[in-house]
Amino acid sequence: MRRAFYLSYNDSYCEYLTPEEAEQRVENGDQVVSTTYVTPYPPGYPVLVPGQVFSREILSFMRSLDTPEIHGYRADLGYRVYLDKALEIAATTRPASRPDQLNRHEQPAAGAARDGARRDDEPGGHQQHEQGDRRDPQHVGAAADGQGDGAGDAGADGERETPPR
Repeated sequence: MRRAFYLSYNDSYCEYLTPEEAEQRVENGDQVVSTTYVTPYPPGYPVLVPGQVFSREILSFMRSLDTPEIHGYRADLGYRVYLDKALEIAATTRPASRPDQLNRHEQPAAGAARDGARRDDEPGGHQQHEQGDRRDPQHVGAAADGQGDGAGDAGADGERETPPR
């Protein structure tokens, strides 16, 4: 997915389509894929996101809008979409294997956690919860700033703290 997203940074993989051209291609059964967020303002909610396939309904909705701005849409050029060669490159890019998607002959890398994060017993590892990181915010900040994993880092008062387990 990451490579597919970054293909939009190369103009040779993209083109602009007017709303009429996009609608014609969709009607012909061609796959028209957005390279950018297309966000009418107001209200400011994206109608298209990078990698999303255009549909008749989306084009109809966009035609019906009466808004002063549409971010990601150029009135002089239209929608920025991927060329077929970019879609072919994206389709042939092999995604990184997750352990739950490996076939029975492949083995995950040594020490790999199920979700790709470090395990608690690995250096720098920490407990991850399904609803986010529940550790003290000071420790989260310490880990995010590259100064360690937050374990035993000095708190705001300069004293050493131990994260909860």
